[in-house]
Amino acid sequence: MLISESKSDIFISSASQILEKIFIAHSLKPVLFQIYASLYTLRDIYTHYDLHYENILLYKPEPGKYIHYHYHIDGRIISFKSPYIAKIIDYGRSYIGIGNIRDDICNICKNCGEHVGFGWLNAEKNEEFITPRFLNRSTYLRLLYDIKRKINPSEDLKKLFNIKFVSEYGTYEDLRHVHGEVRSIIDAFHVLCEIM
Repeated sequence: MLISESKSDIFISSASQILEKIFIAHSLKPVLFQIYASLYTLRDIYTHYDLHYENILLYKPEPGKYIHYHYHIDGRIISFKSPYIAKIIDYGRSYIGIGNIRDDICNICKNCGEHVGFGWLNAEKNEEFITPRFLNRSTYLRLLYDIKRKINPSEDLKKLFNIKFVSEYGTYEDLRHVHGEVRSIIDAFHVLCEIM
């Protein structure tokens, strides 16, 4: 994972190998926990469908200082320190479970959005499993898939990166629990809770 700074925000993108190693050793788990804890909470009503490292923005409110986070989960407190607040950006392909907005709006015309780059909205399913008309709690693994291809993970992170992911951009929803495998946001969150 690589980092570059833009004012006080940091995109997970490109920087020196030294910064990359420092980030992986000290900040990767806390950042991933912030992201996956939020998405786990929303797992039954929301799917981002484009969660990759370029769509994570890290905000550092006070240079040289950190935030002490305390998450209360199932009677347990998970605490950690991080200088970053993780922000998820680019919601253009997201699914949100407040009814089928696409069907309500797009019934007005026959091929809604097809000629202006939004033909994928009409798809029931596609080869990349990006279908913002439906919930998919496994597509969040794309971020882990991207990171796994870019870093040499520590032993505790290897548990998190034992993912089942079908293509470069997405995967079908797989909510089966298979010991030692990460197949969904549920598995990813539970592994992060274990390794924090």
